[in-house]
Amino acid sequence: MSTRLLLLMPILLSWGQIAMAIELKINIQGIEGKLKTNVEQYLSLTQMTNHPKLTVARLKQLFKKSLQEIQQGLRPLGYYNSEIQSELTHTKTQWTANYKIILGNPIKISNIDIQLLGAGQADADLQTMPEFPLKVGDTLRHSQYNKGKQALLKWVYDKGYLDSQFTVKQLKVYPDHNQADIILHLNTGSKYFIGNINFDQHLFSQAFLSRYIPKPLPFVYSNHTLLTLYQNLYQSQYFDIVDIQPQQAQAKDNMMPVEVYLKPKVPHRIATGIGFGTDTGFRTNLQWNWRYLNAQGHYLQTNLALSQIKAGFSTEYVIPLEKPLTEQLKFSFGYQNEFGTENASSAWKLGGSKTKVLDWQYRNSHWLQTLSLHYLYETFEAGELTEETSSFLMIGSRYQYRWSNDKIYPSKGLSFDFFTQAGLEPLLSSTSFVQTRLISQWIFPLVKKHRMRFKTDLATTWVDNFDLLPKSLRFFAGGDNSIRGYGYEELGPVDEQNDVIGGKHLFITTVEYDYRLLPDWIVGLFYDGGNASSSLSDWQWFSGVGVGIAWLSPIGKVRLDLAFPLEPIDDTHWRIHFNIGVSL
Repeated sequence: MSTRLLLLMPILLSWGQIAMAIELKINIQGIEGKLKTNVEQYLSLTQMTNHPKLTVARLKQLFKKSLQEIQQGLRPLGYYNSEIQSELTHTKTQWTANYKIILGNPIKISNIDIQLLGAGQADADLQTMPEFPLKVGDTLRHSQYNKGKQALLKWVYDKGYLDSQFTVKQLKVYPDHNQADIILHLNTGSKYFIGNINFDQHLFSQAFLSRYIPKPLPFVYSNHTLLTLYQNLYQSQYFDIVDIQPQQAQAKDNMMPVEVYLKPKVPHRIATGIGFGTDTGFRTNLQWNWRYLNAQGHYLQTNLALSQIKAGFSTEYVIPLEKPLTEQLKFSFGYQNEFGTENASSAWKLGGSKTKVLDWQYRNSHWLQTLSLHYLYETFEAGELTEETSSFLMIGSRYQYRWSNDKIYPSKGLSFDFFTQAGLEPLLSSTSFVQTRLISQWIFPLVKKHRMRFKTDLATTWVDNFDLLPKSLRFFAGGDNSIRGYGYEELGPVDEQNDVIGGKHLFITTVEYDYRLLPDWIVGLFYDGGNASSSLSDWQWFSGVGVGIAWLSPIGKVRLDLAFPLEPIDDTHWRIHFNIGVSL
């Protein structure tokens, strides 16, 4: 044989193997659904379908093995007595493995014996055992049996029994009688407690971080409790990495220490944003957060905002309290100058507040309570008054609730914002007043892609001398987020020169219908109505209707509305409104 032929032999052999590759079809009759899927997963032949290296010899070998594999695929679903008829046929271009399965009676559970042994046998926390997935009379399902075993172990582990193990773990199947017995004896061992939690970090005191522990020490070891600790620390804004390591090997008298390794975030965070609105014009915002100031977790939040009609800044010094995630004490200082409207004003505000997440809960959302005391010093113009200065020491309370099924465009949602504030003339206030306001929204779906949104804004004020009430405490209507079809703060009580001066009362309602035309595009119809008023007896109603289109952008909802005032107050018969933000 020539050298050239010897060199070509591997290529010729590979061509021959490709030429010999065969087409395989598998035909299974008599079963459907999960049974068929399970059998196909057990069949080695299924993995060789259209395989380039499948030969006739290998096919016949796997076909012979397939009867046993089919029985193995049927048993996990309770069928141990099935008859299988098989046939391997072929044509010039295709081989076919034919199976006809005649299912016998399924195996039924005849007895279940589950026992707890050891220290947990007398534990009151273990007297209510989780329901086992299989019951007497059920068809045997191996997956349910395994699921039940794992659930039992997880249950006792989460009660502190970390050494638990099955002393008896049997599934006895009697194919001749179509019956099976389940026998599980679980020895719980001793109960473990968490006696000490050490936080491995260098920024905060151990006393401060211990406030994030969800239960007083010592407490029964629980995966759920440690998961809550992890979530509390991660949500605290201080840490990038939270790693909780129970030290079971170091437990003494069943008291286990826990090490928590913490990697802090960078101390400073700066964020910026820009936008545009028909009310505000171009606007920009700069936020600076100093995440941690001392070992007690105090931090600073500063915000600078500038638009074509107003500018201002505010800063808050925040002190976490006993429950740092839900209770905080805040000291604030801020200034705002509104210069781009007919009623200019400049206001300084200094004070403090205490916020607390209440136990009141609906749909996994809680109410937020804020109690405050602030001093306001404001210089303002209102109509014919050239300039007025007022100051107030104000006490206030606020209750907020917000729930929605999506942050950008919810199809379901509910929100309430209710607050009251007051000042008394003898206590550093220019005049006495009490003011209360409720803003609520409700969003619900009609049918797929269609939704409705209702919003109301209701407020009232009792005041001795309205002229001394500054602009920031007066109410106006009209604009992008008020009554569309009218200009910003264009509606409200007027003076003798017909200039809007703001009112003591406010009522605005919005009814909006939206249709999700495309995944990121919304079209809608709306009606806005209401006004601000100086008294309830001379209320004048204004309303606007229109159409809108919105784009669900990565930065939030961008909406463009074309609105028509139903009671025009000048020659403007339509107005465009542009807004960016979520609807709840």
